[in-house]
Formats: sequence, structure tokens, C-alpha cells
Amino acid sequence: MTNLNQRRVCFGLFELDLVTGELWRNGIRLKLEGQPFQILKLLLERPGELITREELRKALWASDTFVDFEHGVNAAVRKLRQALRDDAEKPRYIQTIPRRGYRFIFEVKVPAEAAVNVQAEAGVTATAEVPRATNLWTRIAAVIVVVTACVLVGLFIYQRTRLRRELPRLRIVPFTSYPGYEFCPAFSPDGSRIAFAWNADSSLGFKDFDLYVKVRGSENLLRLTHHPSVGICPTWSPDGTEIAFIRFSGSSNDAASLRVIPALGGVEKELLSIPNGEGVSMPPVWSPDGKWIVLGASLHHEDPHWIHFVSVESGEVNEIPHAAGCLAEHWAAFSHSGTQWAYICLLKSGEEYGIYRAPSSGAFRQVLRRSSHDLPPRDDRAGFRG
Repeated sequence: MTNLNQRRVCFGLFELDLVTGELWRNGIRLKLEGQPFQILKLLLERPGELITREELRKALWASDTFVDFEHGVNAAVRKLRQALRDDAEKPRYIQTIPRRGYRFIFEVKVPAEAAVNVQAEAGVTATAEVPRATNLWTRIAAVIVVVTACVLVGLFIYQRTRLRRELPRLRIVPFTSYPGYEFCPAFSPDGSRIAFAWNADSSLGFKDFDLYVKVRGSENLLRLTHHPSVGICPTWSPDGTEIAFIRFSGSSNDAASLRVIPALGGVEKELLSIPNGEGVSMPPVWSPDGKWIVLGASLHHEDPHWIHFVSVESGEVNEIPHAAGCLAEHWAAFSHSGTQWAYICLLKSGEEYGIYRAPSSGAFRQVLRRSSHDLPPRDDRAGFRG
């Protein structure tokens, strides 16, 4: 039986938060409803063991609930398999035992538990011999140390207080006050304009977004797109003349496309078609020379998330050479000079992430590797500072 006292459990490319019920794949949060989550949790508690349909019934419904149990379990398992991209005929994670139940057949990993210092918890302490006499000079030295420490602490507090007084007070100014939902704002390179997604009607829920641009200090609003999408996150070109974005045709499981549109309005240009919206692992990133857009995506069903360079002019797609041991790539960022770029790599263990740097020569060099529990996938970012 797996020890599920930990908050997170890993299997393959997936990570499950047992507290919030959130499921992550390669850093992308997947939609997982209550009943599929309960089934997955039961399976992960006893990997390799049969979980009977009767056990699932007791876990999902109260004893006095009247429901089509067989249909309900089948529907919940089907949704769980869809989230895991598992095949009932050739299962990788969940095996069906006909007329009996299900078994989780993939290796389950949990983070190593922190060591506990038993002696400290038991209150065991070492004894030390106390000298009976203290030298006068030792006392004087102790007084000097204490006075010096007090002076240093006083200087530190004074400096911090003075810095607080000198810092300007920040004032929050609303940029928009439109009905509906607005999200994913992005400043233009010169800071004069902000592009953002807006759906204009909160009754629609979090969907049907179009792309807008608004000038700071002005109420004039420019609508750039007229094809609502479930989500749009704009990225400005380095010269501020164009905006790149991903359009999802419907739900996140439907097709998506990488597009570019003039920042002052005009005709959209499709650069790349993506067969599955869940295959997008990062927002588009412009190269500093404005000639390429970098995108992390799975361009074919069941392919890993690889980073691709897409030509803004021709739509040509170049897949980068993959570093040894890398299972998937995402979250790219360029240096200010444009001579180097970095990205996040999911390593073979499935529990670690590495930050790789690629100079213009194309040679790879790993600069950081950390456990996924120190570097959560949903917060992974590669970037240059200074």
C-alpha cells in the first residue's frame, strides 16, 4: 500500500495533489472532476491491487443514495482515462478486471519523507559541566560583545526604517472597469499599451474571449480579433508592431493554432496548427530579432511536449535537438542580447526538472537540476536576469 500522507503523488508524466484534487501533466493543469479524482486516489492507495466496483460504489455514493451505479462508475472511469490519456484496450495506468473492478498498473512514487530526529523529539540533551569560577576579563569581554551586538542591531533597524520612509508609496490605479472577465495582460515593449483578453459578459463564464489593446491613460479600446476563444494570452513582438497568441477552437481538448496579428488591427496570420489544445505547454515567446516564435507543444497525438521554433515570415517549424534524458520541454526564455536562451526540461526520473541553456552554437549545457517537489511544474519558469 502506498503511503499517501504526502500531499503529492507522482506517476509517469503526471502529478496529483491529494489535497486540492489537481492533476498536472508536464506542468499543465488538467480538469479532473470529483468522482474521477476519488477513483484515482483509491487506485493510488493500493497500486497493483484490485479495487472492486463495490468499493468504488461505497466511496462515491452514500448507502441511501439511489443511482444507476453501473453507469455512474463507468462514466467516472471513462473521464479519468480521458484525463490520463489512457486506453482501455491497451492500458498504461488503469487495467480493467472484467465484472470485478480496476487495478492501477503503473509505478507510483511519493517524495521522500524528512528524517525525524528522535532524540530531539524525546527531549534528550547533552549535559555540560558548568565552571565554578569566571575570570574577570571573560566578563568584560562578554559585556563588550553584548554592547557591540546591540549597536549593530540598532543600526540595522535604523537603516530599514529610513529606507521604508524613502520608498515612494505605490498607488493602485484601475486600468479597466468593463463587465465580464479580463485576464492575461501584456505590456507593449515601450510600455504605452496593454493587450489583454476580454469576454464582455460574465454570464458566459470563463470562455469566449477576444483580444483587445488599450492605450494607457486613454479610454479608447481596440478590438483585434472577432473569433471568440476559450483562452488568449498575447505576446508582443520586440518592435511592438505585432502580437502573437494561441487560439483554441473550443474546449482545451480541441484543435488550437498559433497566430500573429498587427497590433493596430488587421488580418490574422496562422503560423501553426496544433491538433490538441492540451498539447500546448507554454505561451508563445518572440526571439529578440523578431524572426522566430518559440512554442512548447505536442504537434502530433501522443507526442511529448517539445519546443519548436516557428518562422514568423514563412511558418517553417524547426524542432530543437533534445538533450539526453529529457522527456518533455517547456517554458523558454531568451537572454537580453539574444545570443542565448533557456528552457525547462522534464528529466527521465519523472520527478526532476532541469534548466538547460542553449547558446547560439546550439550546444546544450545543464545549469540547474532540482526535484519537482522543490520546483513545482505549475510554477516552472526559465529566465535571464541582469
